[in-house]
Amino acid sequence: MALETPQIAPRENTTRYGRFLLPVCLILSGLLAYHFSSWAYQRFYRRSDSSGQKSEGTLLVISPRKIDLGTLRPGARKQESIQVTNQGRDAVQVSDIHIGCDCVEFHLPSNTLGPGEATQAQLIADFSSDPDFKGSLAVEVNGRTPSGESAFAVTVYVNVFQDAS
Repeated sequence: MALETPQIAPRENTTRYGRFLLPVCLILSGLLAYHFSSWAYQRFYRRSDSSGQKSEGTLLVISPRKIDLGTLRPGARKQESIQVTNQGRDAVQVSDIHIGCDCVEFHLPSNTLGPGEATQAQLIADFSSDPDFKGSLAVEVNGRTPSGESAFAVTVYVNVFQDAS
């Protein structure tokens, strides 16, 4: 008496669209992740244009909002004045300033601006501590209030190359 091995028939696709389900889910989850990240960027990190308009989520107006320091020689230093204005109805205190690079300094004459008050802040790009640095930078400068609200944001652009004029 011989034992027969049962033959297993290949399983047929039980759902008509089964092989398309995984790619569709991956595409939809990618689109969802993109839209969420875009929303988060707009909500928390959006900056206005260089016209000096107050960006959504900041308390102070910086003019200009984007500062192009041009091209500097390695080891050089450049200073720029920018206007900071409180167009709100309440005083704004800046307790913390975060700068994305040690080569940039930001100095406010006063940490508190009253309603309607304006002041000139000093922005300094100093490459003397790293005279071998060459390249292009976009440095974010962000001020925060004691409660953690965004007081201001400004972007500084600078190129450091040997053949600077």
